[in-house]
Amino acid sequence: MTAPLAKALLEHRGKDPVSFHTPGHKGRMGSFPFADVDFTELPGLDDLHHPTGVLAEAQSLAAETFGADLSFFLVNGSTVGNQAMVLAACPPGRKILLPRNAHHSVLSGIILSGAVPVFLKPLWDPLLGTAQNLEVETVAEALRNHPDAAAVLVLHPTYWGCVSDLVQIAALVHKAGKILLVDEAHGAHFSFHPDLPLSALEAGADLVVQSTHKTLGALTQSSMLHLKKGRIPPERLRKALRLLQSSSPSYLLMASLDLARQQMAREGKGKIEKLLEMISRTKERLEGIPGIVPHFFPLCFAQDPTKFVLDFEKISGEEVLDLLHARGLDLELASRNSVLALCSIGNEFSDFERLLAGLQEIGGMKGEEEKFLSGPPPLPDLVLSPREAFFAESEVLAPDSCLGRICAEAIAPCPPGIPLLVPGEKISREVLDFLASLPGESGRKLRVVA
Repeated sequence: MTAPLAKALLEHRGKDPVSFHTPGHKGRMGSFPFADVDFTELPGLDDLHHPTGVLAEAQSLAAETFGADLSFFLVNGSTVGNQAMVLAACPPGRKILLPRNAHHSVLSGIILSGAVPVFLKPLWDPLLGTAQNLEVETVAEALRNHPDAAAVLVLHPTYWGCVSDLVQIAALVHKAGKILLVDEAHGAHFSFHPDLPLSALEAGADLVVQSTHKTLGALTQSSMLHLKKGRIPPERLRKALRLLQSSSPSYLLMASLDLARQQMAREGKGKIEKLLEMISRTKERLEGIPGIVPHFFPLCFAQDPTKFVLDFEKISGEEVLDLLHARGLDLELASRNSVLALCSIGNEFSDFERLLAGLQEIGGMKGEEEKFLSGPPPLPDLVLSPREAFFAESEVLAPDSCLGRICAEAIAPCPPGIPLLVPGEKISREVLDFLASLPGESGRKLRVVA
């Protein structure tokens, strides 16, 4: 199986062209190794916004590999994919059902589209102090209460690897005549091994965004948007992408998507198999290290095993991140007394050996244990649409002056990483008290509608 876009770039470089077009570096950037294949829309290299040649072929191969009817390369990350999904599925004034812990790019898509969010409460992991997956009944109840909704959006998986029963959710959504959008930014690898959760496309999603750079081999900011035909006209999605994506897309990013797809089509299952084996061996060897255990996810329908979550006794996750960073180990995320090691096909056995060595050095250490973080307060009332609140005149006030006012910005401290307020919501006493209880948030000024 070929990588047509990457091949075309290398062939063009092989012609030793003289450049009097963008980019300005003309392929001469000293020691930077990729400058000589950083081209633009030239004959033979196609056009992302109107693909008919190598880009069309590369995207077609991606659709075949990931199980879509159509696939689109994204050079503005999964952020632009989430925005495009919302624009394509939700006209102004129509409702979209979504979990409260959806990525902020979904909220920006709602502001752009003029859609009205109906937030669903995900399950709460008290040990991590974070929101996780949606229960099927939560979605079913929301569909009954909001028959006028245009679409439902689901995270698959969450940042910490939790997945919902997406097959059941897809069946409910489609029975109600709605569109199922899935933010699968952290699950681009799901298609390639039976021991991983079912991919969103296999589960029945209509539109799926994947961060190919997060768990596969593409360059940072390189993502894909996949479409299953039947509920969203492809041209509506293309219009949204033309509106949102750069008119000067990076061929380096697009070629990396092409190569990442080729790698997984050829050897994806084997690479995932090796990764799962390395994680399994590491978990076994953790048993001899005091004060560290793999996190147990009792509430999740399923969990992505490549999201390696560790719990620590009497030491905060942030302290663990700092201690490991000082030992040359950079982990993805911390929450309360836990850390997330995001494992991928790029990891080798030596990486896990170094991780174990670092954990052995800090095992049993005692630091400042994080206090238990209770679940977030009740969802505030939405008084204005996020779009109306975003464009309204606003002012910044101290918390004591904000009670009963309408929020004009998203407030999402991490942890818990779940928005306490989104634009258009009325600020309640419960929200203010919860915000004040979070480390570093007491006295934080808020932007409100004037």
